[in-house]
Amino acid sequence: MAGATCPKCGNKTLFNDNRGKSCTRCDFFVEIPVAKGRGRRCVICGKYQVGENGVCRDCGAKHNYGED
Repeated sequence: MAGATCPKCGNKTLFNDNRGKSCTRCDFFVEIPVAKGRGRRCVICGKYQVGENGVCRDCGAKHNYGED
């Protein structure tokens, strides 16, 4: 069973593991961050797409929730 192509060594040896993706031939490793949920609700478009930076990923509206 072949994995994805490793960007470091070029072999098809990039497989998923419990922390991300790692190559079985070289020391290449990609850590996949944990999703932090769906975000806060945007007051403009109504979708739950407002991230930690206060910007809606859907419509681009900037929010200020009074947090510094």
